[in-house]
Order: sequence, then structure tokens, then C-alpha cells
Amino acid sequence: MLAVLRCAAILVALVVGTCTVWSGEPEVLARVNGEPVTRADLHRVLADSAMRVRLLQELGSQNPETNELERLALQKLITRGLLLQEAARRNLTVSEQELDQAFTRFRSRFKNARKFAAWKKARELDDTALREDLRAQILLKRVRAALAEEVRLSEEEVQAYYEGNREHWKTKSLAEVRPEIERRLLPKKREEAIQAWLAEREKQARIEVFVALAPRPDLVHQGVPQDQEDN
Repeated sequence: MLAVLRCAAILVALVVGTCTVWSGEPEVLARVNGEPVTRADLHRVLADSAMRVRLLQELGSQNPETNELERLALQKLITRGLLLQEAARRNLTVSEQELDQAFTRFRSRFKNARKFAAWKKARELDDTALREDLRAQILLKRVRAALAEEVRLSEEEVQAYYEGNREHWKTKSLAEVRPEIERRLLPKKREEAIQAWLAEREKQARIEVFVALAPRPDLVHQGVPQDQEDN
């Protein structure tokens, strides 16, 4: 997944040292087809305990170099940007009613208002920004589902899997076990197709990465309620 940060097809602007940021303006770490990815976006990813665990698992280390962790987090944000742009291209939307419900569900996972406020503060979020983040999460799920829905198993794939696992099916016909074969094979094929789609989009997109990823000392790492990990 870090290939996008190394690919020669990507325009990479290397910034040595600390970037200068005008007062009141967010520090931009990357642009995806002109749309910014800010340092605040990166901080929110790294401040989320569930997301941090997933990043560490992907890196295969509990103590990676800071820049290594940040680069992977930045890659995730670039991928997010590409998917959200595809959602816009497909005219996918989230109604205000859906957003209200998502916000209420999210808020209910915190024990009290103080903990909710502390969680938002650690990520430099207010209610408006959080609602937009929830909107993005819903759109990401919908665009991934739309991309996945376009992927099907060929008759040859189904037949080959059936023939290769005859001992498992025993006397069952192909028609009887087809649903199970699809449950076994489709998720992997769909995820591979999405990753291939993303790789192609990365090649076609104008992605500018400004490398200035020093950690911020005052970033407070606060956890999220355990049942919130899928958000």
C-alpha cells in the first residue's frame, strides 16, 4: 500500500524541515487531484486507537519508525480521497436523516458527554466536522459496495472450485453448493478487484505528497470505546 508514495508516476514534492504554515490555514501534507490532505487529518488517524492497531498490524511491528507509521496513515488518507472522489462521480449521497442517526449512534457509545468531548478534542473535531467524517465513512462503505457489486464469479471459476473440492461436496450437485462457493470465493475476489481499481486510479490521479511528517509533541493519544472500533 506504500507504493503510491514511491511510484515514479506520482508527483512528489520533498520538503526538508518544518513546513511554513500561514496562521489560520491548515498544513497540507498531500493533494489528491487537487483536494488537500492536511496534518489535522493525519493526526486524527493516528489518535484513533483502533486505526493505530490496524496500521501496526499491517506494518507487522509494534514499534515502527514514526515516519513509517505516518506514511502508511497518509497512504490510507490518499486511498480515502480517491474513494470519496469516486463516490462523488457516482453521485452517491447521505441524507441528513441518515447522518443524524449515525451521529446519535456514535455519540451513544461514549459513557458521558465529558468523554465524548475529550475524544473530539484529541482529534481537533467539533460536531460539524465529526458529522462530515461520519458522512465520509458512510460514503466509503457505499462506494466500496458499489465497486464490489460489479465483480462476479465466472462459470469457469465456480466449476473449477466445485471440481477441485469434490470430496467436500460428496453427493451434492453444483446447483446445491453454488451459494456456498460464492460465499467462499467472492469476498476475496472483490477485495482484490477493489485494490486493483485503486492501483489504477493512483496511476491516473495527480497525487502530490509533501513529506514533512515529524510527530507533534502535544498530540494526546486517547482511546475510543471498544465497540467503536468499526467506525
